[in-house]
Amino acid sequence: AAAAVGPYYFHHNEDSLLEFYGSMLKAVNPDFPVYVYHNPKFSGYEISLSTMKKLKKMGIHGIKDATFNILTFATYMRELADDDFDIVLGTEAMWLSARALGGEAFIPGLANALPEICHKMYLEGINNDFKACRKTQFRVNELRDIMYLAKSTQLAIYAMLEIRGIIKAYPRSPFVPAEENEKEAIKKRLNELGVI
Repeated sequence: AAAAVGPYYFHHNEDSLLEFYGSMLKAVNPDFPVYVYHNPKFSGYEISLSTMKKLKKMGIHGIKDATFNILTFATYMRELADDDFDIVLGTEAMWLSARALGGEAFIPGLANALPEICHKMYLEGINNDFKACRKTQFRVNELRDIMYLAKSTQLAIYAMLEIRGIIKAYPRSPFVPAEENEKEAIKKRLNELGVI
């Protein structure tokens, strides 16, 4: 599968988006799933529900919803979700709410550094154990806050992996590793939360 953010920098109208995703669909095998990665923070614009409906008719397989707006997710679930069209939450931060709305999947950035708690929360949600999932959701959201102790969430993930002794790696250029004071703040918070 492939998930693609719409073209960025300029704001694009519906015709441009239909052309962009239509070209992707034509370039791959018809059985290859293509998803709209709806991320207004990085694309710079929202994609309307009417455009999403047209993309669905064209053959898009689903949406990775990274709007961080539970009302948008709820609308997608109500208006678009079916057996042939997936709505995937693009964050771990709202899994409990998304699951209550019928969501079946989320893509957790935090899982790059802390997969075990994200997996635990997924299982609690998918098994409809909302009481346990609520508790884990609050914990996950506390841990997510650690990702903002470095200049970017990616740098914090690398730092967490190093601190946990999983791997020492360097981010791809143009990123540079988190600074020592950032790593110390991350380590302190991981320790306070009992992760290390």
